[in-house]
Amino acid sequence: MWQERQEEGSKTALRYRELPLPGRRGLRLAEVDRRDQEALIMEAYRHIERHLDLYRIREIIARPAHKVYVALGRDDEWVGLLWCAEGEGFYGRPAGFVYLVAVRKGHRGRGIGRWLMELAEWWAREHGFDAIELNVDGNNPPARHLYRSQGYQELRVRMRKTL
Repeated sequence: MWQERQEEGSKTALRYRELPLPGRRGLRLAEVDRRDQEALIMEAYRHIERHLDLYRIREIIARPAHKVYVALGRDDEWVGLLWCAEGEGFYGRPAGFVYLVAVRKGHRGRGIGRWLMELAEWWAREHGFDAIELNVDGNNPPARHLYRSQGYQELRVRMRKTL
């Protein structure tokens, strides 16, 4: 059953459906309604102080197997977000792809990111993928540590020099 909640200070409502999966530390998981995904993804990118082109967001959320999940805290406030979809894997075959894992400041270091990555693996298996991949910024040691601790391997390192 879809529910609707508008967070204080937010311009848009968040429509979601809770998942029948076990919660963790007072948190619950929910799937975000397609109508709210674009605005929520943009908000999540602002929380982690990163940017993704709106055109790219729209291209990915148009894919049939994509999902946006949130970890809901007290008062149904989203404290973590997972965005995953089918992507082209490193070896040229389709793979589950994590486009964004974001945990709001003030909620980091509590295992929410790890929990969301476990959800990503569940999602990938449910969609028949035999691998799951993601990109991570080289200057994000906490995320790189999280992914390595969950068995992810670095496949490529991209470097840049500003002239």
